[in-house]
Amino acid sequence: MLQNYNVYCLVKAQSKQEAKTKIINSLNFYNIGHYINVDKINIIIGDIEKDCFGLTFERYEEISNIISIVIHSAANVNMISSYLDLYNVNVAGTRRIIEFCMQNKAKKLHYISSMAIFDSD
Repeated sequence: MLQNYNVYCLVKAQSKQEAKTKIINSLNFYNIGHYINVDKINIIIGDIEKDCFGLTFERYEEISNIISIVIHSAANVNMISSYLDLYNVNVAGTRRIIEFCMQNKAKKLHYISSMAIFDSD
């Protein structure tokens, strides 16, 4: 991880430990866990399906003034679910991310889509 950056990660979880475990499992799944010191990540418990990510307005405002770049990869990639089932996280959640990027100071937004349509295994 670059030394001059602070990394904030919004994670849908019940606790910081659960969120940290999710981050570690995801990094290890993609075989990049050894590159990142998870203890240096500022974990934010939240949910893009909720207004202000489920945070207090004060916390939402605080992080919107600190964060300058957003990498959005949260999505439900179930390819057989209906549009209505996917709407809140994929459409409304992305809208909330865009609104966050416009809140207070403008933030750069990088959107990461799914890596594949169907797994080849």
